Amino acid sequence: MNSDPKSRLSADQAVGIVAAPTLKEALHRVRSRYGADARIIQSRTATRRRAGSLGQDKVVEILVQEADAPRQAAASLGAKTDDTASPTTVALPPDLRHDDLLTDDITREVERIERMVQQIAAQHDRLTGSSPYVEDYPLSAALRAAGVSGSVLGTLANRYLIEQGGSPDDEQAARAALVDALPGCDGDWESFGGCHVLLGASGAGKTDIALAAASKLHGLGKQTLVLSVLPEHDSDIQRLQHEASGQGYDAAIIQHEEQLGASVEHLARYDAVLIDTPSLRSPVMSEAGDLHGAIAQDAGFHRHLVVPLDLDFLDCGWLWQAGRQWNCDWTCIGRLDCCDRPGKILDLVNDMPLPVSLLWEGPWPKGSLEIAASEHLAARILESARTREAMAQTQDTELD
Repeated sequence: MNSDPKSRLSADQAVGIVAAPTLKEALHRVRSRYGADARIIQSRTATRRRAGSLGQDKVVEILVQEADAPRQAAASLGAKTDDTASPTTVALPPDLRHDDLLTDDITREVERIERMVQQIAAQHDRLTGSSPYVEDYPLSAALRAAGVSGSVLGTLANRYLIEQGGSPDDEQAARAALVDALPGCDGDWESFGGCHVLLGASGAGKTDIALAAASKLHGLGKQTLVLSVLPEHDSDIQRLQHEASGQGYDAAIIQHEEQLGASVEHLARYDAVLIDTPSLRSPVMSEAGDLHGAIAQDAGFHRHLVVPLDLDFLDCGWLWQAGRQWNCDWTCIGRLDCCDRPGKILDLVNDMPLPVSLLWEGPWPKGSLEIAASEHLAARILESARTREAMAQTQDTELD
């Protein structure tokens, strides 16, 4: 068989990919879809991110050719056919990909359109002003105290009172609706795994988050790697080496853009990989670069847009655009210790409608890193409101 990575498949080869959790199930699907005489060209075990959680799943992929198709040279699983293809994707022309891969593409496109619709709706709310139903919304006072903007508060009030038919007197139901409005993360640290790429601006806290997560995962017995991509200063390298040796996990440096794509199969040997990247404003992070090709196009990566909560979100249009360009799956919220208005989380998910993965209060090593379950996000926002109200009452009492 010709294994030249530059080989191409012709349209009459009818080659496809079948994926399943086990080899037995994959072979069963091959027979069902291609017939008992289908030719298996190649098989491998691959890793895919688990939808809705921070974990990963291992699947068996089989490259298969219909029995009556001409025996011609076929590209192998994972082969690169051009300079931008990732080693973990199968280089087939779009019209030859199996429905498993096509479904993934459709799902991603639907998610992209849904995000766009939500962003347009959020912009409309800002332009049209606050909802007339805000004062009837049971959580209005608490969310105002927590720092939620008027436009987002209006959106929540409309959703609860008009779309969902909620009662102005039912605070418990309003809390449940608030949890639903906060897209958090399912799972826990035990199920955390796979490759997690941290993307953001300089100073967002990417390195601190990577170190904190690695320490926590290594403490759970997971084989963990922190991978620093193109570190800017020698002091960054020294810090990583010091932390890794002290904590006991592995550390590595990528010094050339093209090395990341070539390292993906090696990364799969670890239970968890934390990838620290340069600033999104760095020239090496352009859409035309090797890093974008290796990260944004790899369906196996969890891509986290790291957003410090103390940012002015009105100045973050470029950051939201970068999150879309890099196909981010999650928002990771940082610098919670620098913002006393956690209600801004609701503004954030309104501006950048991605599920929230992690909450980070720094700096490392004294900081706290938590998985952002929806219930926890809502509780944190409402607890902040109670704290601010108590402080205000105390100040009024002292003045009296």
